[in-house]
Amino acid sequence: MNKYKVWLTINKKALKHNIDVFRKLIGLKTELWSVVKSNAYGHGLVVFAQLADNLGVDGFCVDSVVEGSTLREAGIKKPILVLGPTLSHLYSLAKKLDITVTISNEEALNDLMKLRTENRPCFHLKIDTGMHRQGFYVKDLKTIIENCKLKIENLLVGVYSHFASAKDTNYTTFNELQFSEFKKAITILEKAGFKKLKKHIAATAGTLIDKKYHLDLVRVGIGLYGLWHLGNWKFS
Repeated sequence: MNKYKVWLTINKKALKHNIDVFRKLIGLKTELWSVVKSNAYGHGLVVFAQLADNLGVDGFCVDSVVEGSTLREAGIKKPILVLGPTLSHLYSLAKKLDITVTISNEEALNDLMKLRTENRPCFHLKIDTGMHRQGFYVKDLKTIIENCKLKIENLLVGVYSHFASAKDTNYTTFNELQFSEFKKAITILEKAGFKKLKKHIAATAGTLIDKKYHLDLVRVGIGLYGLWHLGNWKFS
């Protein structure tokens, strides 16, 4: 290592401890997915993912199909969800590699439906409940689903949202407003016949602050790397 000015050392025991902490917190009914987007937050995409895979996480969240492809090439066989937008020409690769993508706007949904059936990957629908970064608004969801239900009924396998301010433990009201909106979206989808979707809204902060946010899976990123934004949280 003497040829480098900076390097990062991953402590396997520390990672195992962090995974164990979240496992204990979420219980047996909720899956633990490791967020390894953006080169695992600088920790090394493949190195960190392989460690987390061996320590028993249930799936991985990446930023792009390219990152997902890298994990598949490295031997990762567990579910992979792309959180960021996917360029339409990469949908067929996602399908080939069994990588699930996120659909968060009508343009992306239309691009996916234009593909031949054999080239369409499975996807999770992202709902904008207040983050205002990406996602469908709840008020538009019923019409959108009615217009494309027959084309997506075997592809839509999950639905999720993201808290805007869960890190602020002094202001939890907005979390409740977002969670309420998300439950409305779930109801709309279930009434349309999508009753077996994986539902998720909690990242690290949401996982820590309230168990009711755990749902079917949690997307834990920075928490697995041993970091937390506020000083008033202590893992035990």
